[in-house]
Amino acid sequence: RLVGWYHRGIWQKPLLWSLYIAFLGMCVSFVLYALQPWLGYNHSIAVHGLSISGIGMMTVAMMARVSLGHTGRSIHQPPKIVNAMFALMAVAFVSRVFLPLIDMSHYLLWIMLAQSAWIACFALFCISYLPILARPRPDGLFG
Repeated sequence: RLVGWYHRGIWQKPLLWSLYIAFLGMCVSFVLYALQPWLGYNHSIAVHGLSISGIGMMTVAMMARVSLGHTGRSIHQPPKIVNAMFALMAVAFVSRVFLPLIDMSHYLLWIMLAQSAWIACFALFCISYLPILARPRPDGLFG
């Protein structure tokens, strides 16, 4: 399904590529669940992969999109900071899922990097979307 949804034009629209990357992360996490008994890594890698992609990235991507649409703003012109937000969530995924698989000797560093990226992503969301959510709709409609 993921391959069928792909179109090279999504990379021009952060509110689309973020959803695509989030779904890809979920698929990778399910593969990690399946491979864990044979490859012997800790199952929490797959759990956290699914959490970061499915809860973190998918949630922030949907909140970014829905917050614009439901407040009467164009989803085609999101705040410039959304690219950084989504990149931070991707960094959280890579540093929490892939880097421990590659180099377990720096596990604590990978965890702290993932935590920092997660916190920074949601902090940027709050900073950039609070004015959007707190102000009246530009079209004057209720909501």
